[in-house]
Amino acid sequence: IDLLSVFPDVVNEIVCTSIYAGDKEGEIRFERHEGVVFTEVVRQALGLKEVHIIQTAGDAYQREREQWDDGNNVVALDRRVVVAYDRNTYTNKLMR
Repeated sequence: IDLLSVFPDVVNEIVCTSIYAGDKEGEIRFERHEGVVFTEVVRQALGLKEVHIIQTAGDAYQREREQWDDGNNVVALDRRVVVAYDRNTYTNKLMR
């Protein structure tokens, strides 16, 4: 995974919290990532040097429609192979 498809109006507002096993059995440790962009937290968690980001495409109305129709959701099956909704026309063009 080295490509993230994001809806910037939402993803730019996300504050991530990572959950880790604590030092003692049954203990949980939380790390809140204040001021760190969601895509950077994902990149670090996956141990990648970089990630490519595709923002939901189209004008403001088209971006919102693709997001709210769940059209921006994609599933990666393999490198360069994803399953996406056909109604996701603008973002699909960017991924090709």
